[in-house]
Amino acid sequence: MRQEVAIIGGGAKAAAIAAKAAALRAARRADIHVTIFERHAIGAHWDGGHGYTDGTQPLCTPAERDLGFPYDCDSYGDSVAEHMQSEYSWMAHLVRGGSTRYARWIDGGTRRPSHGDFAAYLRDAIARSGADIRIGAVTALRRTGSWAVHYTEASNGAAVQVKGFDGVVVTSPGPQKGVGTLVDHRYFDGATFWQHLADVRAIAEGGGRIVILGSGGTAAAIAAWFVTAGFRNAEIRMVAGQPTFFTRVSNLFENRIFSDDALWQMMGTQQRLEFNDRLTRGAVWDAVTATLERAENLAFHVGQARDVRLGDDPGDGTEPELVVEIAGSGTDLPAAMVINAIGFDAWWFTQLLTSRQKSVIDGARAALVAGMGYDLSLPVAGLSGLHAPLLSGNVGPGFTSLMVLGAMADRILKPYCDRSAT
Repeated sequence: MRQEVAIIGGGAKAAAIAAKAAALRAARRADIHVTIFERHAIGAHWDGGHGYTDGTQPLCTPAERDLGFPYDCDSYGDSVAEHMQSEYSWMAHLVRGGSTRYARWIDGGTRRPSHGDFAAYLRDAIARSGADIRIGAVTALRRTGSWAVHYTEASNGAAVQVKGFDGVVVTSPGPQKGVGTLVDHRYFDGATFWQHLADVRAIAEGGGRIVILGSGGTAAAIAAWFVTAGFRNAEIRMVAGQPTFFTRVSNLFENRIFSDDALWQMMGTQQRLEFNDRLTRGAVWDAVTATLERAENLAFHVGQARDVRLGDDPGDGTEPELVVEIAGSGTDLPAAMVINAIGFDAWWFTQLLTSRQKSVIDGARAALVAGMGYDLSLPVAGLSGLHAPLLSGNVGPGFTSLMVLGAMADRILKPYCDRSAT
């Protein structure tokens, strides 16, 4: 029986699921079809044209951890794993791209690709998978027997409803978490920073303190840009609850936990939380940390930003400074520029549901995360088949990131594979 799966967001997770569905069809294991709803373009968060990066930043996760990793033959058999390797692996993508690309990558020490190169890989995989692509902003999710996705087409603004989905997978990270309501040309977030680098450079060249809110991967990447862009004398302050970057270094003992489910099941709840905080949610890869170590002008300010506002008018015709208010301390931190990089709201999709459903989910978030199914679905009555891999840190450490994209796809597609075979 044919199964239809909708995916919200056209990034790496969507590509991994679409590729695995295609591999299952090719092996005659299941008849699963994927429709991807993407606001901008496939790989938009990686290509440098839509924020979140300038496209030239190196991918932190090793490229070998590609759309099929860890290629577990026990999930769907050898033929599916082999098809993923031959058609959708990073290596296969390089070989198809030209006679020397693969050799150059090997000869260069298997360097991590740029974000832009990674976006091209995702576009290639999704195109080859045969997934249906709908470009536009999703406005509502409804389930009445089956799922329906409402979206606004980017090309003409038309409101469209697509029905008949057996499941919905939310992969988009959602909007940036806000700090206050200030709108100012010197106040950026983790997306808009990369879209306005010329303005950022002009402000930074004018002097004054640069304040970055957060100490995770997004904040570290932004701070590293200032270092590599030559702003080694500008004062940079990181405002965060922890006065350090947690550095992620690739090693066997940590890496195996991402792909060894039996080992993960042996860990208690607190151990899982600590592992995720240390190596996934707040981790900065060693390549980025190495760049930041060269910056003598970077320091931490311990605390949480409560608000960002305009300071007093200096009265000389120049703009007032920005002021970051630190919660609970009575401290104000003046700044010439502020970048909010504290992270994204993984629960954003609840606003797409009915108000009653949103209220139910908002009142039971901790219980829903604790009770998440093997297939990364939330146990919400009346909303079966709602998968949220970005909230799956308790189920497994790698499903929220790029570490085990193949295993994530295996889990999400399992119920549809089982039903398709009946």
